[in-house]
Amino acid sequence: MGVMTAYSSHNSKTKTNVAMSEKAISLSDTGIALLGGFAIYEVLGHMQTQCVKQKALIGETCTENYYEQASMGLAFIAYPSGLATLEAPQFWGIIFFGCLIMLGIDSAFSLAECMVTFIKDCWIGLKYRPKTWMIVLPTCIVGLLAGLLYCFSSGIIYLDIIDNYLNNWGMVLIGTLECFAVGWVYKIDEQYEKVGRLSVLVYNIGFVFFLLFGTIVALAVPGKKPVDIALLGEYGTSQAEALGVGLAIFFIGWILSTCVAIVMSKGQEQIGLGSKLWALMGWHGVDDLRTQANNIVRNKEKDGVWVANTWKSEFQALYRHDCFCIAFGFLIKYFSYALLLVVTCTNIKGDIETAYGGYPSDMLIVGQLIFVFMLVLVLIVAIFPRIMYDPFKHSGRDSHLGRLTWMFTPKAC
Repeated sequence: MGVMTAYSSHNSKTKTNVAMSEKAISLSDTGIALLGGFAIYEVLGHMQTQCVKQKALIGETCTENYYEQASMGLAFIAYPSGLATLEAPQFWGIIFFGCLIMLGIDSAFSLAECMVTFIKDCWIGLKYRPKTWMIVLPTCIVGLLAGLLYCFSSGIIYLDIIDNYLNNWGMVLIGTLECFAVGWVYKIDEQYEKVGRLSVLVYNIGFVFFLLFGTIVALAVPGKKPVDIALLGEYGTSQAEALGVGLAIFFIGWILSTCVAIVMSKGQEQIGLGSKLWALMGWHGVDDLRTQANNIVRNKEKDGVWVANTWKSEFQALYRHDCFCIAFGFLIKYFSYALLLVVTCTNIKGDIETAYGGYPSDMLIVGQLIFVFMLVLVLIVAIFPRIMYDPFKHSGRDSHLGRLTWMFTPKAC
């Protein structure tokens, strides 16, 4: 995700059609994923069928399940085995592994570019103007030292473990926090002005708490293991019932939080019930970003300025490819945030219930520590956002200690 942010930072703030780029990137990524899925499962299906036929000839049963192959086993065992059955397998092998090599090199470029862009764009880079090689060289050295772990005989296992915790835990959680930051924190001061700080905090905390609590209840039920089947027979609890209870907890809690927040609302001006509900439940931060994005390439002389939540502008956003429609705000604040949070909890629960890949705990802890390190970095920036500011310009302090103290002073919403 840092790579995508770094790449997008190079776009022009006055010329780039953000809405069109978003649609092109999303559709291209989805299209390639679908194409890859068809290609992969076609090969796996062929391998599974051949295994069944060959074993049947000698009166045995095929014990291989190619459909369960994933990660390293899929890329380096199952799929290459399928390519070996084609005509001229050497040619297809060169093409396939050549693509993997190019993918690795391209990923290395992206990781280096992410670090270079971050340092050059932050206050350190703007003040001291380091050369590009001064950033790339230590980045590559650190990457080389970290990559030595994968050069040992257990390297392929650690690669699989770290990939799981970085992507299935880390990246999904980062996406959840990004949706939370844009949908629930950005422009929260405008909500404070309309209905009061306490009312907004009651609604926001209530929604997040009951969503998380309902998810935990839905997931923390007996599964399919033998001991859990015994519990099912004793207590009569099924996954569907637990899901229903979890959803009930979430929706009832959400309604109660909304009602309490409405009762406690006390803004600077008297507003009606509908305005209070929108002040609490609306996606004000996303609307601000939509307004900026939809006006970048807009012909203001012909079409006028795009304004969020007005009939004319919102109707145009429904059919124009260069605009974000009103559904974008709902998706960011509610749908995507809730979905990613549930996926995060599901992934964590699955790996806690059954050790990932059947690997021993002393190997899994490496991936878990990297995930914790990632989480700590995110929390540091969230708690101390001033470390991203230029202390020489914004702190008003003369000493280095004073600037450092200012940077690590928490800033409340």
